[in-house]
Amino acid sequence: MPHFVIQEHWPLPSVSIGRPRSKAKRGRRKSHHYDLMLEKNGALLTWSINDILPLRKSGSVSAAVRLPNHRIDYLAYQGKISRGRGSVKIFDKGNYSFIGRCAAILLRLNGKIIKGNYCMVDIDSKWWIIKA
Repeated sequence: MPHFVIQEHWPLPSVSIGRPRSKAKRGRRKSHHYDLMLEKNGALLTWSINDILPLRKSGSVSAAVRLPNHRIDYLAYQGKISRGRGSVKIFDKGNYSFIGRCAAILLRLNGKIIKGNYCMVDIDSKWWIIKA
C-alpha cells in the first residue's frame, strides 16, 4: 500500500530590513499550514492545506492548493527548511488506498491521527478536500 505524510510547517517570523527582495520563491507560504503528500510513481503528490483540524469531522471541507511534486525522501523529513524559511515536522503519516477517480480523487487515509475516506475535488483550478 502506498504511503502518505502530513507535514506541519512553522515559518520563521519575517523581519524586514531595508528594501524587500525583488525575487521570491513561487508558492512560498508565510503562515502556519500543513502539506498532504501522497506517494505515487516514485514521487509525492503534494497539496498545501491551511487547517487540518476540520479533516477530523465528517462533512467538513478545507481548501487545498496543489504544489509541485516532492521527492520521495520527504516522507520522513523533519527539521529546518533551507534558506531560513522555518521548520517542518511530521503531523501524521500512514498509508492510503486509492478508491477511484471520477470528477474527484477518492482516498482512504489510514494514519494515527487522520483516518477515513476523503474526496479531493478540483473546481476551476482550486482544490478542495472533503471528509466523507
